[in-house]
Amino acid sequence: MSRGFRMVFCSSVKSSEGEAESGLERLHQCAEKELQQYLNADGPSREFNDFRTKLAGLTSVTRNYCENLVRALENGLSNVDSNGAASSKATSSKNGESSSKGRGGRGKGTTRTSRMTDDNIWSCEHCTYGNPKSSTTCQMCHQQRR
Repeated sequence: MSRGFRMVFCSSVKSSEGEAESGLERLHQCAEKELQQYLNADGPSREFNDFRTKLAGLTSVTRNYCENLVRALENGLSNVDSNGAASSKATSSKNGESSSKGRGGRGKGTTRTSRMTDDNIWSCEHCTYGNPKSSTTCQMCHQQRR
């Protein structure tokens, strides 16, 4: 394996690792810190439902980042194209569903859940985060709703 290919591959893995770590930090912040205000509340609230939607979305996004990291590690240099450039995106379909390609037959197919199609949320096409219908910008990646 040439030094150039190793550098590109390592860069790709580090990028995927950084995305996964960032997602885990956001999930931890939401689950551990933001949850406290609802644990001490007198009863259920509209805000808690929004929090639950946010937490489910963060969980989904973090899972996708971690799956992309594992896929990059499993595929080794298959993430490096013939020009020596790392592919910047994991295999995914246009609607945000993860593909099982390149997983050695161990894939589960699509990973979207029915929660993400509830009437009160929309799923970001860029990062698949579940946003409240009232929001026009993704709360995770700040992309405009399409």
